[in-house]
Formats: sequence, structure tokens, C-alpha cells
Amino acid sequence: MPIWRPWRLCRRGRSNPIGHAARFEHVGSVSMKVAVLTSSYPRTRGDTAGRFVADAVEHVRERGIEVEVVSPATVRHYGIAYGSGVVGNLRRNPARALLLPLMLGGFRQAARRAARDADLVHAHWLPLGGIAMTLGRPFVVQLWGTDVELARRAPKLARQILRRARMTVCASNSLADAAKDLGAGEVRVIGSGVDVPADVGPEA
Repeated sequence: MPIWRPWRLCRRGRSNPIGHAARFEHVGSVSMKVAVLTSSYPRTRGDTAGRFVADAVEHVRERGIEVEVVSPATVRHYGIAYGSGVVGNLRRNPARALLLPLMLGGFRQAARRAARDADLVHAHWLPLGGIAMTLGRPFVVQLWGTDVELARRAPKLARQILRRARMTVCASNSLADAAKDLGAGEVRVIGSGVDVPADVGPEA
């Protein structure tokens, strides 16, 4: 795939590769669309990449809310997303950072199309909050861990993103404290949780 086609480095869709339909009948008076921006999302059935994001998306869809997901395309030889994640992949091979502007440029184009008729943009990971900030829609930022390190490297940008976000969702109390220190407004702590099979007893 030619690298001069950055828009192909990202995908967007109303259905996902794990077999769930993106559209549901709206429940009651609920009529809303959310554009989800994420650097990791299941690419095939059984893929564990971004599984926690996919689970959250399905719970939202079950409430009658339309969701469109924007995530990096599966392009193995670029080696930026998936695997160890963006940060881990760049640490392992810093030269891949040269391709990062292309991926982010393609991501922004896909996100802009997805956000055109969205009521809310939900950005997983602080840098994607920077993209959400440019889309002209209310947005929420969700922090997962490596965001703190990135915030320390670019504190001014991190403050701008978190202060403009309608809400910052954090996976832990320590992340919430860091977000507040950077000037985040409303902050909520929501852990990923664990799905326990129905046949597992309390003794497990």
C-alpha cells in the first residue's frame, strides 16, 4: 500500500469485524450518534486488540445509540498500531515515528467524516483527543495509562485537550489525579471490568 495515501491507514465503519451490527432500533426517545476514535480495535473475530473498547461500544449500542468507530487499518508492514500498541511499537523501532504523521493525517480525515453528523466524539487515548478537539463537536477523552507520559512530554497540548473536553474518563484514581493536575474539568473513574462466565462459581 503506497504511503502517499494516508487516508487508507485508517478505517471507519458502522459494523465491526467481530460480528455485531452497528445500528440498533432507537429505544424510546433516545436518538444519538457517537463517533468513537481509538488506536486499537478488534480486526477479526477472536482478536483481543482493543477488546475493552469493543465491549464498551456494544454496551452503548444496546442502549439504542448509534456508534461509528474510527481505528487504524490493518497494515502490518507499517507496524505503528496494534501489537504492543503505538507507544510500545515506537519504542521498539523509533524510525516508525516517520510514518506517524501519515497515520494521524489519515485518522483525522476518517474522523472528520465520522463526526459530521455525530452528537458526541469519544476519544480513547490523549493524542486522539487532540484530533477530537479539531472536529467541532463536543468530545470526551478516555485515558488508559501511557497518556500520563505523553502529557508530561507535551503538557501545554495536554492541558488544552483536557480543558476543552466535556469529560475526562480515567481507568484509575491515579490517572484521574493526573488529569485534574492538568486542568481537566469533570473527571470520572471507570475501570474496564472483567466478564466472568456464568458457569464460574464464587469459589473461583
